[in-house]
Amino acid sequence: MRFENIKMWNWVRDQKLRDKFSSLSRFEKFVLFAWAFLPFMWSKIGSNTLANAYIKFSSILQIFGITFESLYAALFLFAVILFVCRADVVKTAMASPKCDFGLFKTEKWIWLVTGALLLGGVYSLYLIKSHPEILGKMENLSQSAQIVDWICKSFKEEFTDRLIFYYIAISFFGRSGGFLLAMLFFALSHSFSHAYMLNMMFAGSFYLFLMLWSGSLSLPILVHLLSNGAIFFWFVLMA
Repeated sequence: MRFENIKMWNWVRDQKLRDKFSSLSRFEKFVLFAWAFLPFMWSKIGSNTLANAYIKFSSILQIFGITFESLYAALFLFAVILFVCRADVVKTAMASPKCDFGLFKTEKWIWLVTGALLLGGVYSLYLIKSHPEILGKMENLSQSAQIVDWICKSFKEEFTDRLIFYYIAISFFGRSGGFLLAMLFFALSHSFSHAYMLNMMFAGSFYLFLMLWSGSLSLPILVHLLSNGAIFFWFVLMA
């Protein structure tokens, strides 16, 4: 089922990227989705439903002498090989961003989306101020990470949460449903606490907005790197 208002998305400029990702085969998309989704499932196996699914799936894998770790390693290797062989997809994704500010003169929907993002940003600041555990978790993550970790994590999250998950989601639910699901997926991937998860909903929607507006993954990657770098600088280098 698609939850979509076509006019609402007249401002997006990612058609080349969408078409290029759509050129991948169903098998390639499935394996990329599995690579993106498996770590998320690992992080949620504490719930009874996923724990039972994990146990059953693990027992099936063990029949063939396969572990979750080896399966993920194989999926990661396939993803690397795929991106190398389909360099045109990576080239399109990493193209120079084309931020069309003229859209703010002609498209009312981009103003509504931007306004919603601003409200989300204000709410995010409120959460940070009213829930000290958010900054505490950021500090713990910063102190336990290296600069290379932040860089690799930023690149991976943009490729998995934006490029892979979003474009697979819109093939089933349209742009509106895909936007909502991609935003929720990013937030749930950072569900260290309810407040932290709600705070990450703004970040997830903002990075996705940048990709759709610029038609490139390079802009959200840059902003993601700067954001993570600022957090790392503040909690580690300034400590």
